[in-house]
Amino acid sequence: MSSEVIERFAWPSSRLGELIALLGQRCGHIRERSVSGRPPSSNQEDITSWAVQTAAAIGAELVLRRSSYLETEQLIRSSRSLIVLIPGSSWRYVAVVETRRGRCTLIGTDLQERKVPIETLLQSMFVDREAPFQAYAEEFASRLGVGPRRGAAARQTYLRQQLAGSIVERVWELRRSPHETLFRRLLVAAVPKRLALYALLYAAQYSLWLVAWAVIGSVSLESRAEMGLLTSWVLLVATCLCLQLTCSWIHSTIGLRVGAVIKESILVAGLKSDIDQMKKEGPSHLLARSVEAQAIEQALVTGGLYAVIGTIELLFAAAVLAMGSCGFWHVALLILWVSMFAGMWSLYFRRREEWTNSRVEMSHGLFEKMVGFRTRIAQLPMTRWHSGEDPELRAYYTLSRRMDSIGAVLTPVIWHGWIAIGVLGIIMASLGARLDSLRVAVSVGGVLLAGGALRRLTQSLLVSTDALGAWRHVKTLFEVLPRPANHGVALGTQAGESDVILSVRELMYGHTTRSKPIIDGWSLEIRERDRILLEGPSGSGKSTLAALMSSLRQPQGGTILLRGLDRATIGDSDWRRRVITVPQFHENHLFADTLAFNILMGRRWPATAADLVEAKLLCDELGLAPLLARMPAGMLQIVGDNGWQLSHGERSRVYIARALIQAPQLLILDESFSALDPENFELSMKAVLRRAGAVMVIAHP
Repeated sequence: MSSEVIERFAWPSSRLGELIALLGQRCGHIRERSVSGRPPSSNQEDITSWAVQTAAAIGAELVLRRSSYLETEQLIRSSRSLIVLIPGSSWRYVAVVETRRGRCTLIGTDLQERKVPIETLLQSMFVDREAPFQAYAEEFASRLGVGPRRGAAARQTYLRQQLAGSIVERVWELRRSPHETLFRRLLVAAVPKRLALYALLYAAQYSLWLVAWAVIGSVSLESRAEMGLLTSWVLLVATCLCLQLTCSWIHSTIGLRVGAVIKESILVAGLKSDIDQMKKEGPSHLLARSVEAQAIEQALVTGGLYAVIGTIELLFAAAVLAMGSCGFWHVALLILWVSMFAGMWSLYFRRREEWTNSRVEMSHGLFEKMVGFRTRIAQLPMTRWHSGEDPELRAYYTLSRRMDSIGAVLTPVIWHGWIAIGVLGIIMASLGARLDSLRVAVSVGGVLLAGGALRRLTQSLLVSTDALGAWRHVKTLFEVLPRPANHGVALGTQAGESDVILSVRELMYGHTTRSKPIIDGWSLEIRERDRILLEGPSGSGKSTLAALMSSLRQPQGGTILLRGLDRATIGDSDWRRRVITVPQFHENHLFADTLAFNILMGRRWPATAADLVEAKLLCDELGLAPLLARMPAGMLQIVGDNGWQLSHGERSRVYIARALIQAPQLLILDESFSALDPENFELSMKAVLRRAGAVMVIAHP
């Protein structure tokens, strides 16, 4: 069956672009788009780069999923919209639309979808990995003396044990582009559709509930205890119950989808935020925005649904009041009361906004004090540790009281006030007129229904007030979502190769806090094996130049060419693989993970056995062998703030190793040797000169 899968479902690399577009359309990631061209070479790395750029060009995202042999099966079972690489004389590609109940839906080369067992696909994927162990697996199964079915299971178990730790890079996941607006993401997640369905079902349930009360009221007031009426009442109540359960299920799915979209959007927006802006504001503002985003999520889920329910109930209540003893005068009274309610909410919103601004600023100050706690202890006198906190708390307390003076009475006043006004209207309409008990009962019911609707709307608006105040703080975070990433144009390994690695012409860049550009008309050229020392005083633009050369910032004028090609052609990802910078110590980070992860994260993770061996050799070259000898788990020792504590010099060499392991064409070291003693400096410099192509070292004079 494996050969049949190859023949019927495997696409050649020449049709890979067509396959990506077709899979994106079938899974709803993109609209109908055609892709022209083919991969520039047969090199798998070039094909992967070309496929990523092709997916980006049609508005999707293609991600290479690295996993172990055992994890790959679970990945295929739990994911959809995958492209699986099939080995052979040349690589072929199988599109997996979805997997259900152990069967994969594949797209054949004839554009038809068919289902095949997942085991068949896995066997085709790993035929080259399993081949060396097949003879042993057959011998193992034959020694067991079991039937064919159990023998096949035994062979598969043996192969899984032998290949359990091997790393697989044969699955691409095709996803929607991360560069979509928040509304577009909610639209794609079908949140508006489900919200509309929820409103429709709730309206149906509420109308049936009113009819049920009308039936039971008719039975009670008119003494018509007929079996048909009672039966219809039971059926109406049962239908309402079913609709209510359906609405609860839709409510839960909306909450899950909105939560997923909000969290994904925050992550994407945080990663795409401007570096200079984040430095200016500090991490506390980003943290505060992330916290405020939770209020938006709650408002979309809870407040939005309460608003839908309250509006529906209010409309039905108005219709019931119109049929009561007061008629349309009662409806006019309800409209007047709702207008007064809107005015009170407007006042509450303004006070809530002031309170939110104060709270965000206090959170920012608290975070800064927590980060600089040791510095405050060492540098400030004890009498000034809490300077300025009391006035902030007093101002916050004042704003809280002003806000609560409205919020505390908003719900009870709206609810009880309307009940009193509504009942008073019924009494006034009944004076001097002949009472119709049925219409009076309808009016009383309408008043109660309107009261319940106003209570729900009040709850909705209270939550929405939090969201509106929070949106003013987080909207800048979501504004960067539509900003597309620069994936460049697909290039092969031979494209863009020349003796000149980097060419800078008339470069200009200025910070918003400075009136004059910090870099004005700079030009330089870096060739193969060049060794450059860049010296200058603090604030002269050395680190800014490194960020511009490594595509971390975009120049405001001039050109930067890598191998004769610009950034738009190569793309940010490929550019940063060729030009790697090691930032200054305070801008670099050691993650709370293994030492191996911290070194290999820029190259590949999960790591292969060869990666770990090379990382160990590189650590030895940089003089980290004594550190590895001290750590019980060696390369697999957890380091960072929550793990094994490294010295300043050891951290610096880990940062250098992280860059060298990626084999850069140009390596930029920004004051990376400042914390090293002469012996380790010499070892590190030899490793850098031996492993890197061109090298630029930034230092103070």
